[in-house]
Order: sequence, then structure tokens, then C-alpha cells
Amino acid sequence: DKKYKRSIEKINQEDNSDKDNKIIRYYIKAKIGLSKILLNTGKWDESLAILNDISKSMKNTDKKDIFDVAFSIGKIYSLKRNHDNAIKFYKEALKYATEQNDISKQGLTIGELAQIAFDLGQVESALKGFNQELDLFKKINEPLNISIAYGHLGMLYLQNGKMDKALDF
Repeated sequence: DKKYKRSIEKINQEDNSDKDNKIIRYYIKAKIGLSKILLNTGKWDESLAILNDISKSMKNTDKKDIFDVAFSIGKIYSLKRNHDNAIKFYKEALKYATEQNDISKQGLTIGELAQIAFDLGQVESALKGFNQELDLFKKINEPLNISIAYGHLGMLYLQNGKMDKALDF
């Protein structure tokens, strides 16, 4: 479609029409959706390639999409045990979640950062992060995420030989 091709060519220009920007946003959302499917089916490299490609074209999109891209890239690097890059992208995602005042996304991202700290043997940092994750989810009353945060804390205590404390969670 000619309109679509023209919009993609203009993706990083400042003077796009509202119609062009709308097409660009739908394109980016579709690519994010595809990357999530690939991520969840174990095709991490294909997902990462899509995310890296669209991250170059995100100038004219909203912060929710930027969060999704940064969080997903962080997730891929975390799964690949590339902790430095995972931390970098999770911190970028946290920045956008904070700017949006999205407490749920803040909690999810802090939980991922705490998990990396735990994997790296940084128990105190992980404990602080998991407690912060729990506090955020309690603040907005998200029962599923609250239970996940309790699970994180229980896992941390169990793997550090504190069975009595683990059973509290």
C-alpha cells in the first residue's frame, strides 16, 4: 500500500501528519506484538532483531511502546544471561514506567532487576528489589502480581537457607 510505504519512509521525520503518525504507531505496535510471540516461543534472536529494528524508529511513538520495547529487550538479554545489557534495558524501561507513573510496570521491572541481582549473588540488593516490587503491587492491589512478589521473596529466603522465613511467604 502506497500510504503505508510513504509513512514508513517518513518514520523519523518531525513533520509527519497525524494520519502518518497513526500508521507508524500501528506498525510499531504490530512489530512489538510479533516480537512478543517470537520471544514466548523461544525465538529470542528473531525477536531481538525486530525490537532492535523498531527501536531505531520510535521517535514519534508513545512512551508505552518505548517501555514495551526496552522491557522486552531486557527480558531477552536476561534469558540469554547477558546481565549487563539486561540491566541497561530494564533501567531504560523503568525510566519510562516512572515517567508514565505506571506503578504496575514499575513493579514488574524492579522485580526483573531484583531477579538479576539474585542471579548474580547480590542477595541484599535482590531482597530490597523484591520488597519494593511487593510494596508497589500492594499499593495498587494487584493480587496476581502480589503473589508473584511473595514467591520471589520465598525463593530468595529458601535458597539462602532460611526455611522458616521462606515459609512465611
